[in-house]
Amino acid sequence: IVAIDDEAVREAGAFPLPRERLARLVDAIAAAGPRAVALDLLLIDPGPPEADAALRRALERSRAVIAAAGLFARRERAGADLPEARQTVWPIRAFAEVSGIGLVNIAADAAGTPRHVPLLVEAEGRLLPAFPLRAAAAAAGAEAEIAADRVTVGTVTSLTDLGLNLPLRFYGPRGTIRTLGAASVLRDGSADLAGRIVVVGATAIGTGDTFATPFDPVLPGVEVLATAIGHLTTGDGLRRTEAHRRIDAAATLILPVLTVLAIGLRRVGIGLVVL
Repeated sequence: IVAIDDEAVREAGAFPLPRERLARLVDAIAAAGPRAVALDLLLIDPGPPEADAALRRALERSRAVIAAAGLFARRERAGADLPEARQTVWPIRAFAEVSGIGLVNIAADAAGTPRHVPLLVEAEGRLLPAFPLRAAAAAAGAEAEIAADRVTVGTVTSLTDLGLNLPLRFYGPRGTIRTLGAASVLRDGSADLAGRIVVVGATAIGTGDTFATPFDPVLPGVEVLATAIGHLTTGDGLRRTEAHRRIDAAATLILPVLTVLAIGLRRVGIGLVVL
């Protein structure tokens, strides 16, 4: 991760970063030779023409992936359906023409903890890929192959939950995925980025989205997306297929029945062991 952190915002004097400075950052990352550059930034408004032109050139040179976002209605759908966005927020055409685009939406549970990343979303009469899926495919140099319950990126296959949702298994607290400050990359560059997938996102106080996870109550959203990219490129995510759900349901029904039967055994010791 290359983080637009407090230091980067302080040096730039503004947030979002000025387009010219963001163009320099993308060029500095690309110069290190990463496998892919993914910007978790919604570039939805035009800036100064010269600065937008500089960023367009930087994105084109780096073959970057940039972010879009879907807006969803508050209604329930069948579990096996793909999520359907009622509206999509797109980057401006100047950037969309030279970059891959993926949706940065994350599915959280009722407590706000991210649990899944929807890999495909229905919107505007077509299927749109997730930001992590586009980034992983860009790094592999191949299109993703999608089946009903799995996705293959390059040589790595990941099993998916219902509705082509990728289950998240967090690696640890904030910073577990190596994170460099954008300001230091601009000043000094970084050979550490060579051969890696680089995700650029905001972590400065008050600028980025954060989520509560089992390891950290304020994990930056960019690290959640980087976790999903890690799963798709290594295959180390959770397995939550339809078969696993059936096993869960069977255990939920059978174990209480066995517990009641065990309590009813004549020899209490045996009953307790079985229980």
